[in-house]
Amino acid sequence: MLKHAKLLFPAIALAMFVGCAGEKITPSAQFLFASPEEQRQFEKRALEGDISAARRLANYYMLAHYDKQKALYWMRVAAKHGDKVSKENIRTITQED
Repeated sequence: MLKHAKLLFPAIALAMFVGCAGEKITPSAQFLFASPEEQRQFEKRALEGDISAARRLANYYMLAHYDKQKALYWMRVAAKHGDKVSKENIRTITQED
């Protein structure tokens, strides 16, 4: 039960943010990058297998740009490298479509 709750909470939180996208909620600084170079470094790390970098990019696109397609892309990168939470989030988000 705890295992499922651990996976379900991020999916629910992410789904709540998706629903709020139309309201243009201002994201906190934790979802932003300091520069385009920092973002490129995260992209490089994510593509090399850094799951936390891929998750950060997914959050950035979902919560700062309200771009579900780009967020799903980075979730898929994380999932490809074995991130179970991203796999569950993808499943949850794509079921809503």
